[in-house]
Amino acid sequence: MYHIRFLKVPYIVPPPSNTQQSSSKTPKANAGEITVSTKITLTTELGENFFYGSVPVRAEIAYRQNANSSVKKRKRAGSSKDKASSILLGETTALWKNGMRALQLDISIPRKVVEELAADNVQIFERVFINATDAADECPLFFESDDVPLPPTFFEIESMPFRFGQNDAGSTPKQKPAVTISYKNDDSLYVKRHVEMGQSGTLTLAEEIGDSMAKHLWDSGIFLCSYLRASKANQEEFISQLITDTDRKQQILEIGCGCGTVGIALSKLVKNSRVLLTDLDSAKEVAERNIVLNQDRSLTPVEFLPFDWDTSQNDEQQNAAVLDTQWDIVVACDCTYNPDSFTSLTDVLKRLIGADTKLLLVHKERHGSENTVFEMLEQKNVLKLQWRQLLEPTAVKSRVDILVHQS
Repeated sequence: MYHIRFLKVPYIVPPPSNTQQSSSKTPKANAGEITVSTKITLTTELGENFFYGSVPVRAEIAYRQNANSSVKKRKRAGSSKDKASSILLGETTALWKNGMRALQLDISIPRKVVEELAADNVQIFERVFINATDAADECPLFFESDDVPLPPTFFEIESMPFRFGQNDAGSTPKQKPAVTISYKNDDSLYVKRHVEMGQSGTLTLAEEIGDSMAKHLWDSGIFLCSYLRASKANQEEFISQLITDTDRKQQILEIGCGCGTVGIALSKLVKNSRVLLTDLDSAKEVAERNIVLNQDRSLTPVEFLPFDWDTSQNDEQQNAAVLDTQWDIVVACDCTYNPDSFTSLTDVLKRLIGADTKLLLVHKERHGSENTVFEMLEQKNVLKLQWRQLLEPTAVKSRVDILVHQS
């Protein structure tokens, strides 16, 4: 699966000064319009491969309707997840060509509309997507299955909310104030994606626009959610493999959680539970953002705690909170990509797995050496494979493995 990624979140393109010559890459200035620009790329989730084909990319700028807004109603955004409340402001389509590494998208909006939105303090967002029909001939790596409806070949993206504002600084009486885009706090560092989970709803997940692997969404968690949304039977089979005692509150731990996709998904599926997400301290901000984005007071509480697999790097309180709890389910999602971490990973799992603990491994097989993890787990924990669900048996070998302690 290819991810659409923002290299630059939406920003206002300043009009060229009288002394500047407009380059071919700069949109032509128009006094009656404001141009919002963004720069995107199409890569695999770790960014190791750019999309190799040519496909139209569509961008829309919209706002969610406010009953008190003075802005006139406009046509609704065609691809919105919440069409009833999403009002389209502007759109554009550009062609991603084979060999590209980045693509700039420019959307013009009438200045009058922008000024109305600025006065109303309306939250705006930009969504970038590729129609599956446009991409079908360009990316033959994926297929639809009756059992597992796969996520889109290109995983669409949405900016965090921003607002239009006006800046009078530096303007003269003959000039209109400069239009600006402002984000709340550090929202400009993050974007959102929506992952469908069928009867269990939709996860809204934030990820960073930077290069940190821990702060991006990875394919295996997305494919797991796709499997769970396929049917009620799939969800029931999955849960029955994980839980034998449904009357007791389930203690669920995710290690190496990154954005927390699988742990948060389980919090929606397993109602009577408590979920603890753990990772290095660098993942704290994105994990806690996603906890807030998906929190529901009536459902499972979800927390984050910094925890290094090298337990000597943690303080006593962190180790006690993780190592001294009897966990019913321990989750490791895409933790097997780095052979250098296999020893510390399997060592910490040995300490975490109790007699009745289920170990849920969700991963995308990238290289043959990942099988070493299973061999080491068998040696250290006497684990046997109980259930395996291959989610995509061709290009992306994402699969779910549930292991149980062998008594």
